[in-house]
Amino acid sequence: MMEMCKKVKLLSFADMEKKIKTKIEFISLDDLKSVLMNQIVVLDKKVYIHYRSLFSKTERFLFTPNEDNKNLYTVRKIYSFLDKINAVRTDTVYSTGGGITTDIGGFAAATFKRGMKSVLIPTTLLSMVDAAVGGKTGVNFRGSKNLVGVFNQPEKVYICMDFLKSLSEKQIGEGLAEILKIGIVAGKHILKDLSGENISEDIIRKAIELKISVCEQDVYDHSARMMLNFGHTFAHAVEKASGYSVSHGNAVSYGMITAIEISEKLGLLKSYTSEEMKSLMKGLNLDYQLSDEIAARLLKKCDHYFLKDKKKSNYIRFVLLEDLEKPLISNNNQESEIIELFKAKLGKQLRK
Repeated sequence: MMEMCKKVKLLSFADMEKKIKTKIEFISLDDLKSVLMNQIVVLDKKVYIHYRSLFSKTERFLFTPNEDNKNLYTVRKIYSFLDKINAVRTDTVYSTGGGITTDIGGFAAATFKRGMKSVLIPTTLLSMVDAAVGGKTGVNFRGSKNLVGVFNQPEKVYICMDFLKSLSEKQIGEGLAEILKIGIVAGKHILKDLSGENISEDIIRKAIELKISVCEQDVYDHSARMMLNFGHTFAHAVEKASGYSVSHGNAVSYGMITAIEISEKLGLLKSYTSEEMKSLMKGLNLDYQLSDEIAARLLKKCDHYFLKDKKKSNYIRFVLLEDLEKPLISNNNQESEIIELFKAKLGKQLRK
């Protein structure tokens, strides 16, 4: 009897970590309408208003996605909705909207009845190249951004270029900042074609492929994937200081400029490379200016804001640069110097 049993090769944890099987599919609005028919949708109210006919034959949960609503209370309301419509584990939740919507919808799908299937339909350029890719889901808790969440790779991500037509120039800029970040840390070849005038399917596909290639090295964000936080530690502090009136994309732009300047001051980055990156940002018309009011609040409370990030590790990990495609994670000994350089930057602005 024992001879009839076949040996099964078990995947190691390391092997499983490298398997991101999310299918990325570019799709038209007409085809998307067919995909959504009779499906369960977690949906941004504004998207529903603009594209009401897409969702005419869906079971839908509508909400206003903002940082105040990105919490466990909203997740509970999604659970109640799913329970009310008798959703089962084999059903799929189609989260449709920007990054907050895909984060919270993906989290609800991952945790209701121990896990439903998840499909993401990002409707902003920023969410297409960032939040919808890589499997991070989560909500804010007790003033900390994304403190509660799980890794849950969606089965599929649908990219519909038609959604970009309804975005403002500012929203396009936020997505461009994210593509720029990916190019700086992981693939400088996409930077030469980057332009705010014509966002092509090709540049979005390349940005997504780059992010997936980084995430597959480190699915659970222990090491290599941290390079994608370039500019984000400063950005999170900016968001908090502004009461989230500064958008995530603009905060990341400011964070990247700050990380570039500090990398140069620490002697890590050549001045001509620093200028090249700043020139790229200016050419894309990215918004990376802070009002004096926000800068003053940030100067006063940045130690407190950084402490929130520190709780994720024994020290604050800033992503710095040695060159294009050469990011590095700061070490424990650099923490104080980096924070002092950041404070000096804020102080200089306020003295002008």
